[in-house]
Formats: sequence, C-alpha cells, structure tokens
Amino acid sequence: MTSKSDNLIRSKGKRTFLYRQLSKILREKITGGEFAPGDRIPSMDDMASEYKLNKATVRSAIAELIAEGIIYSVPAQGTFVSERSETPATPIRRGMTTIGVISTVMVPNDTGPLHIKLLDAMRVALAPINANLMLLHCNHEGREQQVMDVINTAGIDGLICVGPFSSNALRLIAESDYPAVVVGHTQPGIKLDMVCADNRGGAFLAIEHLLDLGHRKIGIIAGERSQPDTAERMEGAKDAFRAEGIIMNAPIAYGDFQAPGGFEAMKSLLENHADLSAVFCMNDEMAAGAIQAICENSNKNIPNDISVVGFDDIYLASQISPRLTTVNVPVEEMAKTAVQKLTKRMSGDEEVPTSVTLATSIVVRDSTKAV
Repeated sequence: MTSKSDNLIRSKGKRTFLYRQLSKILREKITGGEFAPGDRIPSMDDMASEYKLNKATVRSAIAELIAEGIIYSVPAQGTFVSERSETPATPIRRGMTTIGVISTVMVPNDTGPLHIKLLDAMRVALAPINANLMLLHCNHEGREQQVMDVINTAGIDGLICVGPFSSNALRLIAESDYPAVVVGHTQPGIKLDMVCADNRGGAFLAIEHLLDLGHRKIGIIAGERSQPDTAERMEGAKDAFRAEGIIMNAPIAYGDFQAPGGFEAMKSLLENHADLSAVFCMNDEMAAGAIQAICENSNKNIPNDISVVGFDDIYLASQISPRLTTVNVPVEEMAKTAVQKLTKRMSGDEEVPTSVTLATSIVVRDSTKAV
C-alpha cells in the first residue's frame, strides 16, 4: 500500500523543497474540492505524522498558503479554507531566489560595521546565482520559537544564520526543510554547515605581537561575558602568554563590542592600572573608544606611551589616527565559503555537514610600538 509520504520526492539531487511539495498537495486538494471553503484542514501534528515530516516543514507549507490567501488560521481553533473569491487563480511566484539572513546581533539601529561588511560580501557572493538577500529580524535573545516563526513566514529558499544562537534554535533549523549555513559561530553536535573565523588564533596573534614588541604590562578590553567570541578570544590571549612562559595576569575590563563600551572600559583601566604599556581590544569599535579615552583622560601618547591593538580590521581601523594595528577577519572569504556551501545544499547535496574555520592575520599599522 502506498503511503501519503510517498507523494513527496526525497531523493538526492535538485528537487522542490518538501514544504513546497506539501503546499502544492494541499493547494490541489482545495482547488479540487476535497476541502471546501470553511472546512478545517488537518492539524499540523496530523500532517506531520501523515506525510512523515517535521512540524517546521508543515508550518512552512501552511505559511505559504496563508500568504496566498488560500487558507487562514484562527488562534486555538485551527486552520480553515478561505472563500473561493479570496483564493487567487494561481499561486504567487517569485522571479528570484531569496536567501534569508537571520541574526541575533544584526538588528535595526544596532548593526555594527563588521556585520554590515559581511552583508555586503554576501550580496557580492550571491550575485552570480541571481539571489536576493532578505534580512530577517529577531531579538537579541533569539528564542527558539521566535526564530522559527520568523523563518517560516519569510518565504525564503535558503538561510544564513549569523552569530550565536542557542543550540535548541540551531537544532530546530537543522531539522527543518531549509538549506542553511551558520556564519561566525560554531556549535558542536548540530547538523549544519558552519563557517567562522579563528577567534582564538587571532587573539593569540594580537598578544604575540605585543609581547614581541617587549610589552609585559598589557591590559585587555573584552566583549560581553555571555558572547562566545569573548571566551574564544580570551583563550587565545592566554595561549599567547603561555607560549612565552608567562602566566596571564593582565587586568581585564569588559565592554560590549561597541565604542562607548570601549571608552568606559579604557577609562577604568587608566584609573586602576596607570602603568599599562599596551591594551588589546577584542574588536575595533572598542579600540576606537579606547583611543578616545586615552586622548581625553590621560597624557599618554599612542603609540609612544601606550600601544593599542584591535580585532576585525573594519574600514574604520585604517582611517582613525593613529591607524589601528588589528587582527584581520577574512569577511569576504567567510561570505564566499558560506554561499558555496548553501548553494550545494539548495541543489540537494546531502553530504555530512562540515565546519570550516578560516585563518585570521595581524595587520600592523601605527598604533603599536616597541618599548
């Protein structure tokens, strides 16, 4: 006996996404009269069981039909077939492939220069496949259900997840029908392709550079304690001290990866550790704030009295005075690699997901000097 799930094509190679196959089946049942206007269609749980799909995939199919006006949902009651007059004769079609970018760190009025640079690099990488980039907003907490609701109502063909998400959120994405790749974050045990920069290695290079210049009284301006980037870069700093046979006892001030946070953190270091000869800032924005704090709150000259190193190598790093020595994050290569992986998934590639860590490098400019 043939099951309903056998109507869905699950073979390798290029195919229509499962949620679109299901939406087509439901659409045909409605237009064929199996479900009349006002009828309640089967629940999400029933369809997931009947077609052997996860609920995220079923939710995506329902969201597509709701967007077309074919069905509508009533909270706590179910999903119903719309009146015939409300149903378009043909389903909505899009001319371009649409790639969604969802992030807990790229939100309205709070997107930093590094992520703006990453978005631009993604647009360039997507141009050859005629794909449109759609930024999907979710709050900083990135609650699992909110993340999936945003994704399921967007009508996208593929997904790029930028920055840290909870393991549960990434697991739901991995279990959904969306081709997806994670950029700037790794999470062991999640079956998704991941692309990130070597945070730990980059911090090692920053501290190594300062140590090679003879600095020993080095302060650190870290990011938020909850951010994975902070922990990884802190481990890299410890590695560099350890490689020189030095136990790290550097004073640490915590910021928020933004310039005002770097300003306040540097003020604290100047007040409590006036003998510092160098400071490592865990991103360039905080380094810019630290430079401002040094200029406004001390008589120290950069780099004659104190050296400053940043991380990311955003455009600002080469424009401020003095020009900032920093760790380069290969943003263009990250975007290109992520798009290549996503394109393969969209073409039906079912190989085991892999994680790629791209090397960082030190860019020496004018803000550091030997002691």
